[in-house]
Amino acid sequence: MDEDVSGKCSLRREQSWERKKRFLEHLSVSGNISEAGRVAEVRRSTLYLWKDTDKEFSSRWEEALEEAADALEAEARRCVLIFTEN
Repeated sequence: MDEDVSGKCSLRREQSWERKKRFLEHLSVSGNISEAGRVAEVRRSTLYLWKDTDKEFSSRWEEALEEAADALEAEARRCVLIFTEN
């Protein structure tokens, strides 16, 4: 592979990983795949392709969803406490 092609591939991998990170960060807060994809500017089909072909990304995806679920559960408990105190 010549340097020009190699450099383009390297740049694409960096850009993909930046988008993956942005997606995962937002997913861990929102728990919403479509919304996190929009924030990362990645189509849903691409996200699922990455999930199917990148074990690390897939693992981090699951962790992000768990974090979002934990946050939602904590918020629900907080609301129940507020409601029962009043």
